[in-house]
Amino acid sequence: MSEVGTNTELLVTCLHDMADGEEQLADRLGKIAAHATDERLSEAFGAIVERAAAFARRFHEAASAVEAPEPDADNIWMRGILDDAERD
Repeated sequence: MSEVGTNTELLVTCLHDMADGEEQLADRLGKIAAHATDERLSEAFGAIVERAAAFARRFHEAASAVEAPEPDADNIWMRGILDDAERD
């Protein structure tokens, strides 16, 4: 986890964490959607992937609008949740 010294740095870290989480979700669900045999399920996953990608862009844009250094770590919490779900 990134070390932060100010509330602004904490905000930017949180925005990047949320963006990274959305990107990981879009990546993993996109792979699942590609293997789905039911068309409606595949379309539903596709819609979630598009929404997650859009949220990721918004979070990155919001973080970029704030004067603070970018964190140097991925969202390990989301990665752990998705790794666990993939194993299941």
